[in-house]
Amino acid sequence: MIGRIATLTGSPEALTQFQRDFVDQGRTVLKSQTGLASLQVFCNATEGKAAVITTWKDSEAANGAISAMDGMRKQLAGIGVNVSLQDYETLGA
Repeated sequence: MIGRIATLTGSPEALTQFQRDFVDQGRTVLKSQTGLASLQVFCNATEGKAAVITTWKDSEAANGAISAMDGMRKQLAGIGVNVSLQDYETLGA
């Protein structure tokens, strides 16, 4: 399995917008992706920080989600949210 952590930073206003947009769009897009095993979203708009943590059945599924989320990342960049992605091999619980 592959774990991905997306870290987001921006102004409190931008992260508040992220909260609204992700609930309306991003979560739906991610949940529709083949191979998604889990999804957790954390946001502290006051601090201007958020994290989206996903696990994927394999690297092919994880890579497919990158292109599926391109529109959302571009939208976030447009409101001043910086998104950084990092993939990890999951070691189990």
